Amino acid sequence: MSLESLVEQITSDLNDSENGHENTTWSADDIRVWVGEGISLVYDKRPDLFMERVIIEVENCSIIQDSCDCDIFRRVIGQVNEKGRLLRTLRQRGLEISFQWTGKPCRPKHTPGQTDFKLESYAIDTVTDTLYLWPEVPPGFKVWVEVECSHRPSQEELESGSYEIPSGALVAVKQWALWRAKSVDMEISTGATAAAQLHYRAFFEALGLPAETTTVIHKRERD
Repeated sequence: MSLESLVEQITSDLNDSENGHENTTWSADDIRVWVGEGISLVYDKRPDLFMERVIIEVENCSIIQDSCDCDIFRRVIGQVNEKGRLLRTLRQRGLEISFQWTGKPCRPKHTPGQTDFKLESYAIDTVTDTLYLWPEVPPGFKVWVEVECSHRPSQEELESGSYEIPSGALVAVKQWALWRAKSVDMEISTGATAAAQLHYRAFFEALGLPAETTTVIHKRERD
């Protein structure tokens, strides 16, 4: 579901979507901000819900791979061609091999008759979220791998109504935005407090996590 579609759905759930009088109580801009907050919080707590398959081009002459499309790597599916067709799977190995230097420079462009290059293995540093691939790809070859990884939504994406919220994160994001909306009036309405707390607990339940005990009360300026 797109971010803008969720904003419209939340407006309807809040009974604030009467034709010609939409967003009378809660502005669409506020709801968008709350949805963006929810997306960021869900990523912090459950980045696995944002996992997707991404094809990256392998760096030449380096076992260390950088990708702006991935913040957290889960696994390497395998070596693929440019269009994503799987060519071979790779063996996962221990990270300690990445600290071993052979003393050999990057290999020549290619040997006579060689038409492609075969990767053999990979390792993932879960502390620095770094991907290592072996052997290093020599100059002159273009090699791709398909990985499963997550990407933290940028502020630009969160401000775009077209951003597609991962299906696994959708329920929690919605509950967070509803909690933010209901918590606006928590200090002046016991009913609002009870409703807000239901959404707050539902947010954590949707993530399969215990609810945090600290609750921030958000105040809204009134005319």
